[in-house]
Amino acid sequence: MLLAGTLLTAVPDRDQYIGFAHRGALYATWIRDAPSPYLSKLQRFDPRVNGWQDVFVDDARFNYSRPDAGRLPLIEYRESGGGASNNIFSVLDLASGQTTKIDAFALSPATFHGGGGGPRGPRITFVLAGDRVAWSRINELPGGVTEGELRLAPLGDPAHFTTIGRSRASIEALWLDDATLGYLVGGSDQDEIRVRDLATGAERVLTRVVAPGQDRGIGGMARSDRFLGWIENLPASASTPGGLMRSVFHAIDVASGSARELDLGATTCVSLAGNSLGFTWWCWDTGPTATSLAYFDPRTWRSVEIVRSGDRLNDPSAFDGGFMWFDLVAGVRRVNALIVR
Repeated sequence: MLLAGTLLTAVPDRDQYIGFAHRGALYATWIRDAPSPYLSKLQRFDPRVNGWQDVFVDDARFNYSRPDAGRLPLIEYRESGGGASNNIFSVLDLASGQTTKIDAFALSPATFHGGGGGPRGPRITFVLAGDRVAWSRINELPGGVTEGELRLAPLGDPAHFTTIGRSRASIEALWLDDATLGYLVGGSDQDEIRVRDLATGAERVLTRVVAPGQDRGIGGMARSDRFLGWIENLPASASTPGGLMRSVFHAIDVASGSARELDLGATTCVSLAGNSLGFTWWCWDTGPTATSLAYFDPRTWRSVEIVRSGDRLNDPSAFDGGFMWFDLVAGVRRVNALIVR
């Protein structure tokens, strides 16, 4: 270990996906691999018994974003037949396992376009900070057309929400803090990142990023203190579509707008995550043989090592208060969470 802290190591169970660490505890999602009706569990690792304990069990698939103060923004997804579905936005108390409903919507079979390769459509997102929540839901319009709607509300009274905007391409909540809401509005070639002042309602365009396509895309977007970071994965050559990729890491100061970029080379980099120290990401060409992992500090514009090992290391991520990664020891895949002092 190259950073001072407390190390927590666990062996994931089959059908389990490691999610996040919060307040010194490690959490994972267990999903039954079967058609609807689903069965999913949020589980917490208990080092006293060297095992996983259920926190929340649900007959839905669920997604979540970064936890805040012991609460988890949770999106429950259920299929209702023929391509129809419904979604519920809830806040899960990680201590009690109880949920508080924020919003819900349903989509008819007319909105379902299976098989992939179709036009871009709105995505669902949900973020929480302090006593506010922000979420993007999907509204069904006549003819099966869909639009995204971004809402902002007090956590204690979500029915009294403010609609921030709507888009048929995409409108997504990115972050929420005491002073600002950051969100993305989709475009044909470029997407806008906008910042809304929560006190005044004033908005500004912070930056623009490449819109996703079959030969390009964003390898993650995350916050680290005052910085917003994102990775652009682009064709290495315009003459070789579908061939080699190159990745570029970008960081911008949310307050001043000052921006820098770092060429990551001829590779594809994904899974960008951030905490107060910096950013982590994972590049496909270095993954199988890495024996050292680091985070990138946007203030000093350099990498800082987290861990070195003679064992194989991969898939680093950052969470509030530390870092997480996998290793392979004697043929056993383990997850490690370092709570940084």
